[in-house]
Amino acid sequence: VSKLKLAVAKKIAEYVTGGGFMFAMCSATDTYDIALAAEGTDGVVESVTKGKGTIGYADESKVGDLSVASLKVGDEFVKPSAEGAAKVITLSKAVEGRSEVDMAVDIDRTTTEAGAYPLLLASYLIACQHYDDAGQAALVKGYLSYAVSAEGQKTAADNAGSAQLETEVADRAAAVVEKIAAK
Repeated sequence: VSKLKLAVAKKIAEYVTGGGFMFAMCSATDTYDIALAAEGTDGVVESVTKGKGTIGYADESKVGDLSVASLKVGDEFVKPSAEGAAKVITLSKAVEGRSEVDMAVDIDRTTTEAGAYPLLLASYLIACQHYDDAGQAALVKGYLSYAVSAEGQKTAADNAGSAQLETEVADRAAAVVEKIAAK
């Protein structure tokens, strides 16, 4: 997260905490939360790195040279990995009662599947299904199509340490994105 985005998010938080009102639509609140949370991850890693005998929890893509804990999954201890996290998302069941274009999952944190790493934080792309403006619908659809494509997934993994969606989940996401349209 850029320092500018973080600074803006902090000013917004200060304004709202002081009694101000903020109106945000679609994914604006996600962007705000991500900017504030990213500082927290970096802060945790810095504290653990500088401390003696410290233990903390941080995103695996940010731990650098710190030691990481393996979890017992089934009969084996598994180290955190993007592949292990992606496997858990694939194994997890959809949240019941949601529409066909909602891909929320109940993360299976008790899986015994070999290679799975169930201590993960899932990120979601959230968009409207229908837009009043056809141009806006096309832009959102184009962006999300790229984000769930093999190229977009690889770019996110290379630049942010994100887990790439397994083919089954990526194909489902692409089908959901395909349904975005103008009213």
